[in-house]
Amino acid sequence: MKKFIIFVIFLICFSFLFGENPQNSWKALEQATRALDEDDPASALRYAEIAKELRQKEYKEKISILESAIILLPVQQVGDLIPDVLYVLESRNSYDAVNLINELLDKLGASYFSNSITNIQLYLENYLEYPEADYLIGKVYMYEGEYDIAKEYYARALSFSDILDVPDTQLDIKFDLAYLAQLQGDEKLYEESLLSILEESSYYSPVGENYSYSLATINAAKQPRLADKYFLLYRIDSKKFIPAYVKIANFYHENKVEDKAFFAITLGTLAAFTRINEILSMRNCEYEYTNLHNFFELATTYADINDWMLNNNIWNNFMLFADYVSNYDNKSLSNEMYSCIENYCPVVSLRNIAKKSY
Repeated sequence: MKKFIIFVIFLICFSFLFGENPQNSWKALEQATRALDEDDPASALRYAEIAKELRQKEYKEKISILESAIILLPVQQVGDLIPDVLYVLESRNSYDAVNLINELLDKLGASYFSNSITNIQLYLENYLEYPEADYLIGKVYMYEGEYDIAKEYYARALSFSDILDVPDTQLDIKFDLAYLAQLQGDEKLYEESLLSILEESSYYSPVGENYSYSLATINAAKQPRLADKYFLLYRIDSKKFIPAYVKIANFYHENKVEDKAFFAITLGTLAAFTRINEILSMRNCEYEYTNLHNFFELATTYADINDWMLNNNIWNNFMLFADYVSNYDNKSLSNEMYSCIENYCPVVSLRNIAKKSY
């Protein structure tokens, strides 16, 4: 691994001196991403480092344009409000600064900056960092088995997650950090990483607007009732958090933290059911949920739904849900789940366990 790092450092230095490099940061990052997808970690690291250098250059130029314009006395005298500053800059023909400010206002609006030119300065300074590039560098080191270095870059990317072009990228970083922790056997970091994802779930977080609804779904699952009525009454639209529900549920189950496990298992079950039901409704205009057997029979005819369920351990989560509900003596609900798993699950071992469970 050390040879790889030394080689890449040499490659980066050589490329800066003699190589033909991309002309802007996003293009360099695009090439880095493509290189990693093509199993070329050395080139990926090279382009990611170039992307960071170019990002610094781009925003230092912008900062210089703004600072050179607003440091002048006439601008200082009008105060900090953006309209006042713009008026003076336009009257002085400071078009580069005017265009820069207007570009940011068109993109984000004056309210984003609290109508303050100082906040525009701070915004530009913050963008000297490039969290997407740090994340990709972390993935390169992850690829090479340098987990501690990868962890540092993931942490750095997360520390600047507020400037990610795609905010949900922070979820990807946290999932990768959780996977890294799992590989290292770091249960504390694994749990923390998943919980940091679920802090944003309005169904999982105790301060979330849907948390009381989640508690209602838990209580209902413990009460004897028909299975089909349960899935008619309760739905959770929370698709982007499904992998986190499933992973933290399995973690708590394996560590015998039963209350936390059942909470996450139930959210994962309902969120997965809701997502699949939504897809079935979009693909079949006449489809309407009536019972679990019809639901699973139709869902398993689609290869992409089958693959998604397998890749995200959804069947295992359904099995855990049935097990926990059975322990609460809600046999109607658990038996219906076991029956569906036995008949429709493609995992033979789960089918056999389900067959013996009711």
